[in-house]
Amino acid sequence: MLTLYSYPTLFGVADNNGYGLKVFAFLKLAGVPFHHEHIFDASAAPRGQLPYVVDGGETIGDSEITCRRTVVLGATSPENDVAGHWQEYTFTVDGKIFDPSRIDQRVRLGAVEEWTIRNTHEHDDHMFHIHTNPFQVIEISGHPQTDRPWRDTVVVPRPAKGGSTVVRSRFLDYTGVFMMHCHMMNHEEMGMMQAVEVYKD
Repeated sequence: MLTLYSYPTLFGVADNNGYGLKVFAFLKLAGVPFHHEHIFDASAAPRGQLPYVVDGGETIGDSEITCRRTVVLGATSPENDVAGHWQEYTFTVDGKIFDPSRIDQRVRLGAVEEWTIRNTHEHDDHMFHIHTNPFQVIEISGHPQTDRPWRDTVVVPRPAKGGSTVVRSRFLDYTGVFMMHCHMMNHEEMGMMQAVEVYKD
């Protein structure tokens, strides 16, 4: 059983539990335990009753790529890391925290892109997630993915475990703005998110 609390300074709520927190949800998880390990071959990732695989079509070949870019996931820690409180950390994409008024990545409609996602944060892996367009996982930490699976979320290991993931995506039919971010909620909420805009010429 997982209990979720609201943070009092964000929501102005209090409870008599002595911590100034208010319970707003209980979450009960059931199923076969999943042991988190780095899965260098995504075809070995566990599958459950719910669909785990997204389908983006045929494999994206080298000759189809119209643009390559690098995205860097990072973090800054407090001066005294041991005593640091969570509010003192900053999580970034390309050295910047999220700004909803800023477009960070612009992609032309019809582009087929290869993104190298680097993780410079020594303490954590990050779960790269992008809305709207699935991507094909090409490589994790220098290990080619034999079946090049389609996903919407993929691990980007910490530097000591390779520190990079390469994905490819087709931007074929949607124009507008959507998000990409770390799927670890505390990292996302503390800045590790960017706005992507697909535009038509």
